[in-house]
Amino acid sequence: MATKSKAKGNVAALTNDQQQQIVSGFQSLREEQTQLVSKTQDLEMDLKEHDLVLSTLRTITDKQRRCYRMIGGVLIEHTVGEVLPALESNREQIKNVIDTYKQKSEEKSKEIQTYKEKYDIHFASERNQQQLTGPSGDTTKSTSTSESTKEQIKDDSSNANFLFLLTMASAESDESDDELPTSWEKCATNSDLPYGWKQVVEKDGNIGYIDELNKRFSMIDPRVMFQQDATTQDMTATYSHQSTALQILYGKDLSHKTAVVTGGTTGIGYEIARSLAKHGCQVIIGCRHLSKGEAACKKIRQEQKNINISCRELDLCSLRSVKQFGEKYRQDRLPLHLLILNAGVLKTKFNLTEDGNEEMFQVNYLAQVYLTLSLISVLLTTESKTPPRVVAVSCEAHRVESPGISVTDGIKVDRLSPRSPAYFDHLLAYGQSKLCLIMFIAEFRRNYPPKHIVSSKVNYGEHKYNVFGCRR
Repeated sequence: MATKSKAKGNVAALTNDQQQQIVSGFQSLREEQTQLVSKTQDLEMDLKEHDLVLSTLRTITDKQRRCYRMIGGVLIEHTVGEVLPALESNREQIKNVIDTYKQKSEEKSKEIQTYKEKYDIHFASERNQQQLTGPSGDTTKSTSTSESTKEQIKDDSSNANFLFLLTMASAESDESDDELPTSWEKCATNSDLPYGWKQVVEKDGNIGYIDELNKRFSMIDPRVMFQQDATTQDMTATYSHQSTALQILYGKDLSHKTAVVTGGTTGIGYEIARSLAKHGCQVIIGCRHLSKGEAACKKIRQEQKNINISCRELDLCSLRSVKQFGEKYRQDRLPLHLLILNAGVLKTKFNLTEDGNEEMFQVNYLAQVYLTLSLISVLLTTESKTPPRVVAVSCEAHRVESPGISVTDGIKVDRLSPRSPAYFDHLLAYGQSKLCLIMFIAEFRRNYPPKHIVSSKVNYGEHKYNVFGCRR
């Protein structure tokens, strides 16, 4: 006890610059630990991919069978016998690196704990836990929030990602007037609460905040999470490859926006539609099977009240269906702020649509372009403070060899959408369809600059959903 009091006294005796150096040092240690964990997770995903491929290739008896390996973003043809030894060697190297990173991460955790104890550093969430439970751990503190609601709401201490805030212990008081930057305090008093949050006042006069979307309670004003930099106008929140759609839209009010999402019944499209709808956006899912669309909408509505989400028939294998979707949308005079071209399919077997086009070429590219052009008048006439957006979901597979598009030979229509299986390779066809979609967005951006319509293409990265034979 005496040692801890002495540590507090030593910290309090430091100048502001010295205390800032201590905080910066702690944050640097945390960043180093985060980088180690992130690298470990990435390598573990690579290891799982190697195991999956190896388990498949080892069952093949014909070692001269063709297979493709991506090197430098390009698919190179090899044989199974050539690829197996290289993959096994790579797997062993990845496993060794993972073990090294895990050991370094454990050492870094011990270093951080020692640093915290040395300078008596703690998180704001730890202090909030004391405020909610009291010194004796009594959790029966009465508030204006009903007991049933309180049971559903988790304290910030169980959600470290909500707000990371360091406070230096003081010898005279555990409270600090400088825990938040001045700009954050100003933001917390001069702006509205983020979407989905409400303020409550407890019987003892303390102010708390409820996140109704995620059922959480906090003693910290959530507006500090959405402070904008005065020079760059960028939000303080940062995102990574592990961020979810809900995290990206956290705090956004989309109650006056309307979005169309193709392929929104499963996978990435479902998560996009779900997140937009939960933040107030009117969402219309374009889907091939209305029964699946209604099931997806029903599931999302069950998560939250007053969600405005619906589905309409949109079969991308039929240009007639795409035309009808566009005509019906224009007739209904609905606004359109966001068009997300997410639907996609990867088929291993050769198929032609009713329009005579190779299926992946039409679903992944041609029908999406037709849909965009049929809704272009709606996008341009929708009243909004910000330009409407067109977002195309592409894929890294666009980097593969494209038999229908060549720098030297130009475009070969018969290879873009082959009419017979003789010219069909499902991996090349899939990658080529995604390349066409990217080229369309590039040309679309030239004709409709961002001041009129913001258009962009994104790579969905690695995900757990199956695109073989289904439309995202």
